[in-house]
Amino acid sequence: GFTLIELLVVIAIIGLLAGIVLVSLGGARESAKDARIIASIAQTRTLAELVANTNNGGYGTGATTSLCDPAVGNTTLNDGNTAYGAEFTAVEAEVTAQGGGPVGCQTDGVNFCVYAALNANGQYYCIDSTASSAQTGTNPATAACTATVFTCP
Repeated sequence: GFTLIELLVVIAIIGLLAGIVLVSLGGARESAKDARIIASIAQTRTLAELVANTNNGGYGTGATTSLCDPAVGNTTLNDGNTAYGAEFTAVEAEVTAQGGGPVGCQTDGVNFCVYAALNANGQYYCIDSTASSAQTGTNPATAACTATVFTCP
């Protein structure tokens, strides 16, 4: 057999290894949440092109037709869009469920940018009408994705 000391050493080593594994799983969980936020924001590009198709090539400015909600200064997705409001609501709900957000949106009817905060400290994910998409440490709402400039930083 084994002595009591040998068994206690083995148990201590197993406990130490289990602690290391649990810490690394926490980081993987946050990365997975960020991946889901990025996928949701990327899905918005497809929705934006569907909105443009509905609006003769533009991203709309009307309460029931635009990509961004004119009732709140075009700062979020337009849940009131009659064709795609449910999809916009689902994107916003998914981003929120993963701990990101809020989803920001800016459009002038011709250009757009959409972004959300990630779980990674100080990081954002942004897409725009120039087909750019990027993860950035710069808040798009204060830097580039504004009511006059529609590009990701």
